[in-house]
Amino acid sequence: MDPAIIPGILLMILLIFGSSGKPPVGSVSAPVALESFDDHPTLDVESVNPLDDSDYRVIYSFITQKYTRIPSADAELIARNLVAYGREIQVDPKFGAALIARESAFNKVAISSTGAKGLGQIKDFNFKSLNIENPYDIQQNTRGTLSYIKYQLNQWKTESKKTSLALASYFKGYSAVTKTNKMVDPTTKGYVKDIIVNYDRLNQMKAVAMVTSQNSKYSDVIR
Repeated sequence: MDPAIIPGILLMILLIFGSSGKPPVGSVSAPVALESFDDHPTLDVESVNPLDDSDYRVIYSFITQKYTRIPSADAELIARNLVAYGREIQVDPKFGAALIARESAFNKVAISSTGAKGLGQIKDFNFKSLNIENPYDIQQNTRGTLSYIKYQLNQWKTESKKTSLALASYFKGYSAVTKTNKMVDPTTKGYVKDIIVNYDRLNQMKAVAMVTSQNSKYSDVIR
């Protein structure tokens, strides 16, 4: 081959691969735009009425109606533990249910691609602080999940958007959220929104159940 034509061939190769739309090896991708939580309300998820026995039925119905692959025995145990530990830790059990729905769809043996385990998808390095020996045990994982979200709520207790920031910290870690000045990527924002939607649905189910119960009591009185 005539050495004089080599530069021309190399130029053609660069033009062909340069027009493929793929960044060259070693290039830096464009940064992901971060967003705020301006459209998410702060929710009162830490007020728990110890005399309210309706949360169990609402959570159990939510699981069995929407997550039909979950055995009814597991649904019952999850609901009972969420209510019991919700009262102890002072986190609305419906909020815990909304979080678990997003994390594992109530699959007690779920494992994520990053190794998070169980109902609340808890990482191994958190097991000791959350008193978890078996992450697939419903009792241990529900308690650990509520304890961890309570910890995150306390981290942001002075913030106006503490519920959303606590959920973002549960998902990404507290330091990751603080480093971005409380701004998060669209994936994290979507994660938070999903949980809030679940929580709203559970509260709506409870409101309907309460109205139905009151109507039933009224009917009994006038008979």
